[in-house]
Amino acid sequence: MKKIILLITMIIFPIVSFAKGTAYGNTDWEMTPAQVLEAEKGKAVEIKPEQYFKSFGKVRINDLIIASGTYTANFLFDENDRLIQTNVVSNEQNNRAIAASQFNELHRLLTQKYGEPVFKSLNKITWKTKETTIELSHTYIPNSIVRTSIRYVPNTKIEQDTSNL
Repeated sequence: MKKIILLITMIIFPIVSFAKGTAYGNTDWEMTPAQVLEAEKGKAVEIKPEQYFKSFGKVRINDLIIASGTYTANFLFDENDRLIQTNVVSNEQNNRAIAASQFNELHRLLTQKYGEPVFKSLNKITWKTKETTIELSHTYIPNSIVRTSIRYVPNTKIEQDTSNL
């Protein structure tokens, strides 16, 4: 019985331990890179800015263990250096079976943490909290890439993006 409890704790703890802020992990939306580094002290590192669509990756957590997978968390900032998105991406990008297994495992863990999703399709599942939209996705492009990722976005950004629909 003790082994079962220990096993369950080892699987759930990595996800649950990242639930202290309103964004991802110990972070809150609108933090600066320096504030994110402080909030994720000992885990996060500053990186050379990487251009994304309308944002810049400036802080990263490498080799993040969640359940049985290894992930990289990229913290994205707007032109005013405010946290606007976090992407947690599996380091497994070759094996379709492993990536699919990770997707199912993350689906189960995120459902345990946030309850039933508000949207669910074959390759994308979405949860909403008071402050954050969490999107789990699985991408497969034959002979190219396999990717399992979790995207954390403030609800205000989703509302802005959909305001003209």
